[in-house]
Amino acid sequence: MVPVLAPVLLGREILACLPIGAAAGCLRGFFPARGRGAFLPDVLLAGWVLFATQSYAAGQSCTGVLRWYMVAACFCGALAADRLVGTPLRAAGRRMAGWYRQKRRLRRKNHRKQRRNAETTAENAKKNLPNRRIMMYNSNVS
Repeated sequence: MVPVLAPVLLGREILACLPIGAAAGCLRGFFPARGRGAFLPDVLLAGWVLFATQSYAAGQSCTGVLRWYMVAACFCGALAADRLVGTPLRAAGRRMAGWYRQKRRLRRKNHRKQRRNAETTAENAKKNLPNRRIMMYNSNVS
């Protein structure tokens, strides 16, 4: 059985696990928060947090064993970083996507207008052919 840690050592391990989770939360902030696109980043986040905390516990922890409070601290750090970093990143991404969508819509609208104007000009050119009148040679001479 692994010995129980003193509160000071326990707090030190919790504080050491928070940045590990914060790094994971910052990376998670670049991906969608809801929907189908959020499943894979969430699974990867959980796997990365468990891997990182296990690595920390094996190499740096006082006891050398992964404990529940390490994983909880890591997930809390990830959640806090995702809220602090991820929310503004997603908002900026939505704004940029909206700007790009609007620009693309205007480009398509202008392209349609140019194509429609070209078709109209081509039709009008066919309809307004000049009349060819028969002109006699030197008809102006009296």
